[in-house]
Amino acid sequence: MYVIYGYCELFLPYAANLKDKRMVIRSITDRLKKRINISILEIKYQDLWQRSMLGFAAVVNTETDLNLVRDAMQSTLDLHLPEAEIIELHSHIVPIISE
Repeated sequence: MYVIYGYCELFLPYAANLKDKRMVIRSITDRLKKRINISILEIKYQDLWQRSMLGFAAVVNTETDLNLVRDAMQSTLDLHLPEAEIIELHSHIVPIISE
């Protein structure tokens, strides 16, 4: 069993206000929650309308599932280009129970 956690910093060039930002962030977080059952939340820059930092975490059973989470995260964020440009995407893996 593994825990994968990290953060993603985004630039939202077309967000003219906080309402625009919330729509993009909600779309990203909803899609990720449905697609890979990940916990995700905006953790920084809540008061800025063109930047966001999302924190995420998931518990998975196998290394294959780890790769699925990373790939799904990247591909979902890529779907939101150019509305959301990735500045940084970092993830860390913690093995909990060895096989």
